Amino acid sequence: MVSQKVAVEEVSPTKTEAYNEASARFILHIDGYAHNTSMTRCFGGYMFEYINVELIDVRTNETALHYSNSGYSENCPPLSGTIFTDVVELVSEVWE
Repeated sequence: MVSQKVAVEEVSPTKTEAYNEASARFILHIDGYAHNTSMTRCFGGYMFEYINVELIDVRTNETALHYSNSGYSENCPPLSGTIFTDVVELVSEVWE
């Protein structure tokens, strides 16, 4: 979750308002599902039914990236995928 700080603003000489202000620049929201049993989990990885990743820029209130996929993650031989690598590369591109 995003870190928060309380901001207090004077609206008038007799009234102040307090609200939570995000202190982080980005929020990375990851939503996914993969079975985690010995019969459905591959060696060292996961078979995702779905995974959705969204990077939100708090300053502009815009989605900086969105990634959606399903299938095998890394380390699932012989059907290894690139889900985790894809997410890392996409998030890294935002900072370049």
